[in-house]
Amino acid sequence: MPVAKPTAIAKSITLELKDLILGKKVEIDIDCDAACLQCLGVGKVFVATEPCSSCGGTGMFTRNEPGIQMRMTCAQCQGSGKGQNPCEPCSGNGTRKVKQPLKINIPPGFPLGSQLRQQIDPGLVLLVNVDTVLPPDTEIYEEGRVVRTIRLTYPQLILGTTITTPLLEGGTTNIKIPPRIDLGQLIRLKGKGLVKSPMGSIKDRTDLFLLIELMSVDLTTTTPTLNNEFIDKETVLLEQLDALYNSVITQPSST
Repeated sequence: MPVAKPTAIAKSITLELKDLILGKKVEIDIDCDAACLQCLGVGKVFVATEPCSSCGGTGMFTRNEPGIQMRMTCAQCQGSGKGQNPCEPCSGNGTRKVKQPLKINIPPGFPLGSQLRQQIDPGLVLLVNVDTVLPPDTEIYEEGRVVRTIRLTYPQLILGTTITTPLLEGGTTNIKIPPRIDLGQLIRLKGKGLVKSPMGSIKDRTDLFLLIELMSVDLTTTTPTLNNEFIDKETVLLEQLDALYNSVITQPSST
């Protein structure tokens, strides 16, 4: 005898990237059929002003068998003799849609863009589509390669600096930027990316790469006075830097 397929309920949730790495317990609401509280699942309600259409309001009916006559309780009105109308709250179905909270477990190392399947009972299965919100300036490429863009000022590129950057699993770490780093250079944070294998250990992860780019300064957000002061000082410094470059370039090499 073929086995009937369970009914599937599809839901979607959105999690942060750290929730996929570390795992998370999530509570969602699902729509379920429950017995109507008005009619107790019968689908009909008694009407005191109308007689039962089956027994004529007597609550009993007579059943004749060969050689015997039996008086039996009316099954339709259950002996009350009252008529019945379809239950309004459930439209005569006997059931109503209710929200039922359900806890689901997102295991550590849950694959990006995957679907979670959870059996609720033998005839009902929950399919949860897990969407992910990526941290700002973060992209994920093939094989779980995670690249985050880090924007530095021109002085930071030349002189070097120490920056604080957030980690995918939460928290932060300090990164030392060496002097005269090239634009487009990648700084590798070993084992700080995604979990390599589905549902694998969070200790076995891909790498996180920091992509170095130049920060643009938006002067439109400053006051005109501060804007002009910045431009004047920047112009003086750039002229001094240009003179320094020219002195180095034009200086004869020693033989």
